[in-house]
Amino acid sequence: MRSETNEWIGERSSRAARKTIQDPSFAELTDSSSVSEESWNGRSRKGGGRKRKPALNARERNLRRLESNERERMRMHSLNDAFQSLREVIPHVKKERRLSKIETLTLAKNYIMALTNVICDMRGESCPYGQEQQPSLDEIKTD
Repeated sequence: MRSETNEWIGERSSRAARKTIQDPSFAELTDSSSVSEESWNGRSRKGGGRKRKPALNARERNLRRLESNERERMRMHSLNDAFQSLREVIPHVKKERRLSKIETLTLAKNYIMALTNVICDMRGESCPYGQEQQPSLDEIKTD
C-alpha cells in the first residue's frame, strides 16, 4: 500500500505531491486504484481541457467579425431607441437639448421614487423610499 502510494505520488507534479504528503487523511481514504486521474485534477490524462475547433481561414474570420459587428450595431440601435422612448415619457424642463443616458436613467429613477412616495402618502402607508433618499417632485426637474 505505501509503495503504491509513493509510485502514484511520483507521477504527480511536485505541487500535487506536497499536497498529498501534507494531507494525512488522503493516504487513509484512498489508494492508487480508487483515485482516477480525472477526479484528482479535473482533467483526463489523455486530452485535457477543451478541444479546439479547426482554425478558420481569413474569409470565415472576416465573415464572423462582420456578423458580430452587425449584431452589436442592432443591439445598440435597440438600446438607443429604448432610451429615446424613455426620454419622451419622462417630464423634464430643458427641451432644447437631449438628455444623456445617465441623466435619463437618473431622472426616471427619481421620478418613479417620487410617484411611489406620493401614492403611498395618499394611501396612508409608509414610504418605501425615505425622505432622505427621495427627492421632491420639484427637485426631479433637470436644469
